[in-house]
Amino acid sequence: MKKFKVEVTTSNTYEVEIDENALNEEWMQEFRETFYSFNSLEEHAQQIAEQRVRKAERTDSFLEGYGKVRVKDYYGFDSKKWDSPVDGITINVIDEEEITETEVKEIL
Repeated sequence: MKKFKVEVTTSNTYEVEIDENALNEEWMQEFRETFYSFNSLEEHAQQIAEQRVRKAERTDSFLEGYGKVRVKDYYGFDSKKWDSPVDGITINVIDEEEITETEVKEIL
């Protein structure tokens, strides 16, 4: 039996919309007490995008610390049509899992 190590590199691009009225200073303080010590919306945007990348099931819009967020993609998918996302966070999928490189090596 032959075994192969396959490394697939992908690229993901998102536009993360955050309503600063929903994720205000009071909300961020509560978030810091439970999760991470983020002090800016930029840090939250990064965390939201990184959690999205780690999702195996793309229709699952739940993100730890944020709840169910609105997800919209380039095919017309909008989680708001069938789910009840929290107000204030929308992930617009620009490009997701585009394969940029694949490397295959036989394991001897």
